[in-house]
Amino acid sequence: EEWVSEFDTEVDPNIVWTAGNVQEVLPDQLSPFNCSINLKMLEEFGEKGIERMGLRLEKPVIFNAIFYGRPFLNVTLTADVSDQIPFASVDGIMDQFYDIPRDLLPQPTPFSPRKLWRYVNTLPRMLWFTLRYGADVRRAERTVDQFELELADRTRSDLDDEALLRLIEEGLMPGADVAITHISGAGLTSARFDMLRALTRSWLDDEDGSLHARLCTGLASLESAQPAYELWDLSRLVLASEGLREAFASHDGTEIERRVAALEGDDALAFRRRLAEFLQRHGHRSVMEAEIAAESWEEDLPTVFAMIRNYLQADDALSPARIEERQRHEREQATREGLARLSWWRRPVFRRLLKVGQDSVTSREHTKSLLVRGTQRGRRLTRELARRLAARGLLDDVFDFYFLTLDDVDALVRGELDRAAAYERIDRRKTEARRNEDVALPEYFRGRPKPLGPGERPLPDGDTLRGIAVSPGRVTGRARVILDPRKDATIEPGEILVAPVTDAGWTPLFVAAAGVVVDIGGTLSHGSTVAREYGLPAVVNVKYGTRMIKTGQTITVDGTLGVVVLDSGQ
Repeated sequence: EEWVSEFDTEVDPNIVWTAGNVQEVLPDQLSPFNCSINLKMLEEFGEKGIERMGLRLEKPVIFNAIFYGRPFLNVTLTADVSDQIPFASVDGIMDQFYDIPRDLLPQPTPFSPRKLWRYVNTLPRMLWFTLRYGADVRRAERTVDQFELELADRTRSDLDDEALLRLIEEGLMPGADVAITHISGAGLTSARFDMLRALTRSWLDDEDGSLHARLCTGLASLESAQPAYELWDLSRLVLASEGLREAFASHDGTEIERRVAALEGDDALAFRRRLAEFLQRHGHRSVMEAEIAAESWEEDLPTVFAMIRNYLQADDALSPARIEERQRHEREQATREGLARLSWWRRPVFRRLLKVGQDSVTSREHTKSLLVRGTQRGRRLTRELARRLAARGLLDDVFDFYFLTLDDVDALVRGELDRAAAYERIDRRKTEARRNEDVALPEYFRGRPKPLGPGERPLPDGDTLRGIAVSPGRVTGRARVILDPRKDATIEPGEILVAPVTDAGWTPLFVAAAGVVVDIGGTLSHGSTVAREYGLPAVVNVKYGTRMIKTGQTITVDGTLGVVVLDSGQ
């Protein structure tokens, strides 16, 4: 059955949309509150991310859309923009973020005097964007730092409800500017990553991409990999304390939180101090971390404790610091191998493209973190306002707040919307959200999507899944299927993680894993980037992994060929 949800976007029937990339960050439905914020930002900034890169669009288009509560990206726009970037491959850039059949997309325009003239016009603007991008990132850092200082210096209880609401609204446009910095930087990263890939293929016969992957590992400063370092250190504190070990004997994160809170003594005090430091640096991260209604690690300690528990059975060889050292040596060895095979005049070009490619990957993870830190500001402020409205009896539950739009909240705070009218909207949207939960949508489609019926999601025959090879190597082991780390974050050392999506909130699971298999994604997905950082054989975009693979089943992951073989005897 097909219907139109309240926040569905009206779109051109010729545009191709995909769940790839965006639903790694937002795998579930967006809250109505988040939808309303997204619409306001799009109205204000629209195409600014593309324009900032120095590219021009022939007609106004939208970058993302919402269908049945879920976000989708405009693939047609990505293909059009990629075709304007000199020296970039449309196919290569598409594979970095999503795998879409090429017959659905506009074909790259053949080289011609007109295209050459467009390159001549585009290249100087892109060079200017590249030169000033560092300043854009520093501006985004200042914005987010100011957000956090603002919350630290100002007691929110000193503000009345309207002042608190204004503070929320005042952060929207600066926050959107941070988002545009991330989006435009992702485009820059994509172009540089693709150029480096083209170089290794043409100059170094790197057809399977394994050398390219080895050149982009062990980067140390990769921000989405950093939480694992501190979680590992926390696990070592647990192992050194009998009381903490007993507290972590439970498999339930909520029970661990209760036990840890009840502990006394120096060991428990040191652990709680280190945990507070961890949350100060990484508490903004989570699954669904770009959704303001979702609980961050700062609020969701049971998930954090469950991830720490995974490390208690791991020996020191799995220490993230040791992994980083091993991968750094691997990267340095790959660099030496590449240089040794190049003529003297190609070596400076290789070194330059290698550096900018590596720097772009780490910068993209950094700006993603900035974006989520900005979301954390909104999360804290809206939680405060929601608690006040609940205390006044206008809401039954703090999280009912997020079934209202920003305009609804404004009217409720001003007294222009009463409780009964607010709950008419909340209840209607909750009903629609429950209805949307059962909707299965295709990964990509043209125009508006049609929900898939039970018979329209067949599984492939055979025992081999094919996807995109993102991190080389081959491993055989027991599968651990995890659909949501907030509900199940247990993985034993040596198991192969099988997930529907991966993002920063998943990556602490990678330390114990021997390999990674993901249903959707591309070579520049955040999970793919971290898999390379840790040197884990990984295949993404297998589409059916979580539906075909069972926990405990033996599987073989070949991150060089991009295949996953299932043991059919289990």
